[in-house]
Amino acid sequence: MADDTREIFIILTKLKRYCNSNMRKNLGKIVVLSFVAMMFAATNAMAQSKPWAKLDNGVLTFTYGSKPSAPASVKCTNCGKMLSNADKFCSNCGTKKPKQAVQVFAVPLNSQKEEDLPWDDVRENINKVVIASSFKQVTNLLSTSYWFALMKITHIDGLQNLRTDNVRNMGSMFWNCRTLTSLNLSSFNTRNVSDMSGMFCGCEALTSLNLSSFNTSKVTNMNTMFCSCKKLTSLNLSSFNTSKVTDMDCMFSFCTELTSLNLSSFNTSKVTYMRDMFMYCDVLTSITVSAMGWQTSQAIKSSFLDHCPAQIIKK
Repeated sequence: MADDTREIFIILTKLKRYCNSNMRKNLGKIVVLSFVAMMFAATNAMAQSKPWAKLDNGVLTFTYGSKPSAPASVKCTNCGKMLSNADKFCSNCGTKKPKQAVQVFAVPLNSQKEEDLPWDDVRENINKVVIASSFKQVTNLLSTSYWFALMKITHIDGLQNLRTDNVRNMGSMFWNCRTLTSLNLSSFNTRNVSDMSGMFCGCEALTSLNLSSFNTSKVTNMNTMFCSCKKLTSLNLSSFNTSKVTDMDCMFSFCTELTSLNLSSFNTSKVTYMRDMFMYCDVLTSITVSAMGWQTSQAIKSSFLDHCPAQIIKK
């Protein structure tokens, strides 16, 4: 029996004895003690609840609650000896311990780079992501940077269970998702996000992208945001507010299937960098902008329309 559970059991046992001998005389005290025991149990349960990610047979599942179970040992691929989590090599034959098929990771709330994510070393083993409904209870996420930068994933289920209300950094969130074909992010609350750089960069197979709910009023960095989205034929960015953005370098570069872009909602008055912004958008013929909002005289625009035949249409 765990220590905390044992303490609760002792309290309740004493309470029962006390109740039997003093039921009428000490009813008030009994009620207080009952309340204390219940609060102790509730507090203990809350303390054990955390955000977790469990990798099992290629599926990375995000949950909130007690730590998911995982095998305590793994078999040596050479001699068959069972190796513990503490072992790095087999003591029998010296073979390096294989990575476990089932692994459990504590989810960081404010990761800033790939190395901050405990599943970074096993990215190549992940082909699907599931976000369980329990994960809705995680409301204090500050960063989802590189979370789903997984080149082999074909599906992400449960994105509506990801609470992004307080997220500041979404940089490279879906970076290099080469086999992902669709993303519906209409459930995302992005009101506090300041970094969306590289968010969809390298999503080469993406054909459908729903950003209808995006609030970008605090975003300052959109560098390479859609770079190399080679299968996207259209983008609806009508909800975008870019009044605070300073970096748009390579924002749409190598979007080789885009034929037109409506950026009439864009305010580029604070943008300093527009280098290679539409480079190699080979079939892009028109870019519609606002005559008032589209200001580029202050920006560095080298190779702005390199290998891109588009005309800028101001309205």
